[in-house]
Amino acid sequence: MNVEGTRPLKRCNRCGEWRKFIEYPLCKRKRDPGARGTICNPCKAKSAADWYVRNQATRLQTDAKRRLNPSVKRRRQLSDIHRYEITRTSIQEFLDWLKLVPCMDCCEVYPPYCMDFDHRPEEIKIANISKIAHCPHPDQDKLMAEIYKCDLVCAICHRIRTFKRKQNK
Repeated sequence: MNVEGTRPLKRCNRCGEWRKFIEYPLCKRKRDPGARGTICNPCKAKSAADWYVRNQATRLQTDAKRRLNPSVKRRRQLSDIHRYEITRTSIQEFLDWLKLVPCMDCCEVYPPYCMDFDHRPEEIKIANISKIAHCPHPDQDKLMAEIYKCDLVCAICHRIRTFKRKQNK
């Protein structure tokens, strides 16, 4: 096990310079918790920046695929989960705010959880609003496009509308 006091200098495997032991990143090995890496911090930073530039096109393609298909797996980090919760919460608050209007059929005012977005029959339904709003990374433009295709009605009037539509078919 290497201790800072026993080896004051260490040679970088990438640039070949002798640097202080403290200028190397700590390794994440359980068997040797105090060990340091073989590449110095400046070389590691340069390597990461080069990789970022070299793989920019690949990263953009991957991001585009993830936007188009949210089921593409990706490693979740704490920051992603936090961002997901904030986004989901803010969209839910926005939808609840939209639902604070009277029902279009009976003109009664109900709490937001009793109001439904009913897609008009002449409009083409792409997705359910709740599915868009509760996916990990909701697309706000897609959500607004679906909301514009809907009437806001209470749950009872929504059931009546749906029943009448099925009867007319």
